[in-house]
Amino acid sequence: MAIFCFYECYKIELWYDTHISGIEHQTAKSDFTNSFCSPNPATGAVTLSNPYAKQAQLKVFNVAGTLVQETQLASGQNTVSLQNLPQGIYLFVLQAGSSFVQNKVVVY
Repeated sequence: MAIFCFYECYKIELWYDTHISGIEHQTAKSDFTNSFCSPNPATGAVTLSNPYAKQAQLKVFNVAGTLVQETQLASGQNTVSLQNLPQGIYLFVLQAGSSFVQNKVVVY
């Protein structure tokens, strides 16, 4: 594809390839995403469900994208304290290997 500009004396050539490889698409089941963290909104502590058969890492980000809390979770049900988090909206990201699920959590 070539783009020509008739008012200036230059030519721009754009080359592109629409083939994308190496990206794996994973989607979480909506019923799991909705029950990942309870209660929501929360105060004090939340119960998180880790569906993975192995230990997973929980990262908590504030709305500015800053990592504010990080912990390891065993498989199954886990209780995570929110005592050190001020009121606000947070993104909880649970990751085990290359799989992850995320959920928005309101702390009040």
